[in-house]
Amino acid sequence: MLNRSTSNNKRQPYDQQAQQNITPQEMQSTLDLLTNMIHPMADPVLIVSSDAQENLHIEAINPAFEKLLKHAQAFVGASFDDFFKLNALSNRSNLFSLAQKKSILLNMAYKSATGDFISTEAHFTPFCDAHQRQDLGLLLLKNPDTKINGETEDSVIRVLHDLLASCPFKEAVMGLLRHLVPHKHCVQASLWWRSVYATAQAPLVQVASVGTSDLLSIETQELLYRQLMQAVSPEPGFVLHHLEKGHVYALPLYVEEEVRGAVFLVSNPVLVQGQFSFCSRFLGQTLGAKLERKFLSQTLKEWVSYSSEPVMISDSQGVIYQSNAAFRKLLGYVNEADDFFARVWDCLHPGELSRFRADYAGLQPGAKVLFEGRCVKRGGEALFVSWTMTCSSENDLIYHVIRDTSHHYALTQRLQQAYALAKMGTWEVDVEKDVVYWSPMTRAIYEIEDLHDESMLRNGLSYFCPEDRPVIELAVQNCSETGESWDLQLRIVTAKGNEKWVRTLGEGELEDGKCKRMFGIFVDIDARKRAELAQAKQTQMLALLNRVHQQFLSVGWQKVLPKALQSYVDVLDIDLIMYFHGTEISTSSVNIFLPETMAPLPASAQEDLLAVMKSLRPEVQAVFSVPTLVDNHLSSYFKLLSLATVSMWPLFSNGSLQGVFVLGSSKTSLTEAGDEESQRFLETFAYSLSQAMANQQSLEDLQGLNAELAENMNALAYSNQELEQFAYIASHDLQEPLRMVTSFLHQLEKKYAHVLDEKARRYIYFAADGAKRMRQIISDLLDYSRLGKPSPMVYEPIITHDLITEIITLLRQKTEETQAQITYTFPPNFSAPRMPLRQVLQNLVENALKYRNPHMPPRIHICLQEIAGTWQFSVQDNGIGIHSDYFEKIFIIFQRLHSRDKYEGTGVGLALCKKIMDQCQGEIWVESTLGQGSTFYFQIPKGECL
Repeated sequence: MLNRSTSNNKRQPYDQQAQQNITPQEMQSTLDLLTNMIHPMADPVLIVSSDAQENLHIEAINPAFEKLLKHAQAFVGASFDDFFKLNALSNRSNLFSLAQKKSILLNMAYKSATGDFISTEAHFTPFCDAHQRQDLGLLLLKNPDTKINGETEDSVIRVLHDLLASCPFKEAVMGLLRHLVPHKHCVQASLWWRSVYATAQAPLVQVASVGTSDLLSIETQELLYRQLMQAVSPEPGFVLHHLEKGHVYALPLYVEEEVRGAVFLVSNPVLVQGQFSFCSRFLGQTLGAKLERKFLSQTLKEWVSYSSEPVMISDSQGVIYQSNAAFRKLLGYVNEADDFFARVWDCLHPGELSRFRADYAGLQPGAKVLFEGRCVKRGGEALFVSWTMTCSSENDLIYHVIRDTSHHYALTQRLQQAYALAKMGTWEVDVEKDVVYWSPMTRAIYEIEDLHDESMLRNGLSYFCPEDRPVIELAVQNCSETGESWDLQLRIVTAKGNEKWVRTLGEGELEDGKCKRMFGIFVDIDARKRAELAQAKQTQMLALLNRVHQQFLSVGWQKVLPKALQSYVDVLDIDLIMYFHGTEISTSSVNIFLPETMAPLPASAQEDLLAVMKSLRPEVQAVFSVPTLVDNHLSSYFKLLSLATVSMWPLFSNGSLQGVFVLGSSKTSLTEAGDEESQRFLETFAYSLSQAMANQQSLEDLQGLNAELAENMNALAYSNQELEQFAYIASHDLQEPLRMVTSFLHQLEKKYAHVLDEKARRYIYFAADGAKRMRQIISDLLDYSRLGKPSPMVYEPIITHDLITEIITLLRQKTEETQAQITYTFPPNFSAPRMPLRQVLQNLVENALKYRNPHMPPRIHICLQEIAGTWQFSVQDNGIGIHSDYFEKIFIIFQRLHSRDKYEGTGVGLALCKKIMDQCQGEIWVESTLGQGSTFYFQIPKGECL
């Protein structure tokens, strides 16, 4: 008999060159199947097996074989060599290798009852099940004496071999039915099948049908099929109908004692039912399971081939049984002829081999493992994949589904980079499984170096500062009870002991009112948060400084200082502030102690403090370490207040010491915890206070000056008033005597002309002319003094023709005497102060007539232009001109460039024009070339008429 080793439930290693071990139960089941199959056959058939040493043994024979040998020797269990000789084979041990899963024809001899060997031919067919095992074979002898209906070679056993070999499922079914109909004298045969994985709503399917008969329609077959499925245990070969035209057999096909299909046969009435007994036994008991296995095997093969997903099947040793085109294409093997990988791990990246092999070796039947890593494409390029491996619980195969995750991996890497740039990490807590996950960035935020120490993760809440821990604990409790999310900014103490601000966000998943999972993110906001707090503090202190500064100026620093310092104590990181005003400390001085509960400076320590104050310099902060101070009353006072550091900031104003700030801190350095920033603000505060003191002193001085100035202005106003009255009275009183002198001179000349000689008449002329000039000077001075009175400029509409006509009329005598020509370029109408404008134009035209060129008649052109919101006037002449050195001098009163003998005048006219322009908020200037004439310009603002 066969020599088999016992197997267990674990998967055994597979070797293509060796036979796979099976259990004795599996072997006996297979032998029973084959024995039942060959029993009704008319041809002599025996079953042989090969042991580990490739020796052949006889396992079973059918009655036809016993009848052929005609002796009763025990064949079963005997050696094949005791009864048979293989004439054409040099070595019988290669019989299975020669067959190669196919039937072969052998020349052999068998031993008869007389001991002689009789030559014959035989067909050897290796039996291959779903595992492709070849340890059993069927040997069919040609026996011309035992033919039944001419059937010798084409037997049911051959058809069974085709069914279990390489032909497709439907083709194998058709072969079986074709074998039954023509050779078994059936007029019709059909097979119905329903897979074990078909749903309850799936229709019944007729796989194939052979032959024709009006006895069995599709409807009848479906009805019979449903009856077979509802039967408790119908017997194979049961005759459902007995008709004159034949018999109808319904043969149920079982899969694990459940009807999954049926074979319907319509036979000739002359045949006996017993002729189908072998079909009943074979089909009913074994064909169902074989069909199911064949169907599932083919379905799996097609699924692998046609699946758009990369799919592969391998054994426990990694040998690839089958891979589809999608998997080959994923790794860059487009052509079918390309050599592909032989083993699974040949396509893995070297860096992933150890991890993949560990997952592969740990697979258990029915288990599934997800592997995420890198494959190697054709050409060596790495490819990131998600690889699912499932181990079958019924065979030794492993099923693989591979997905390309390169794009997902790239996105994940970018997301991780974004998380790293944003200093953002994720976390998750599986409440049911009590599993905690922190991403690498979360661990980095918490400064956890040991990435495998899970105990540190389970105490996540313990990292929060004691002041903030109740807040996060309440948030977690609410989330676990109600699913309420949270978004908090809190402080943690990292694994390295550093305090850090983080933003924690969390959310929960509730199922049936119970929290199953919590997840969220951590964000490192330490730098931003500290900057925000510093900015807020700075804004607060700047606002306070601005408010105090305004109060210093408006209320007075003595009233504001105590409250201002109290505000600073509330925001500064210092323990106390003292301020002493004046260089001598006394109860009458401004002495401030904050907080107010602090003990005041004892009298015994005042002298020590005064000595220190005298050594202070402007804008220089003196910092003292209390433990290192000279042991005196002042240091004892500081130690009594539990101070570690003391700084003094002097307050100087106008170069003299006004007071001193004394700051105390329990810290060993004032630069800790933002004290340095506080010092800068106190420095600004001190500067503002010194400015307030200086401003207050300046204000007091200014008030004294203003009072003195007001007194002087009152005296000046009185003096100006007296001067104006004097000028008015003087001008009128002086003109009256001059008129009298002029009048009597004219009378003297008129009455005594006949007695006066030429010299007397010349003296009278000189006296009259002097009086006339004196009257003109007094008149001009009177006009000039009147212009000193400020008066609003009234704009009125002006008609150009009327204005120019009025000026020419006033100067008619001189224009006629000099034959002057006056032209103008003016808009027809405009608005301006009429009287000042006429007076300035008249003076400028009169000057042009006065300082004319003696060799030609005067040519005067008056022009008006609008320039940049102003009226610009110009008076151009062809007179004697002015040297550039005198452009400014001519506008000063009484300044003359020529003698009175040559050009008459008082030197007041242009000064009067200048004063008029000043009152009109305008300006006047001259452009001239000596000997070529002059152009006087003046501008006044444009205005609207009232």
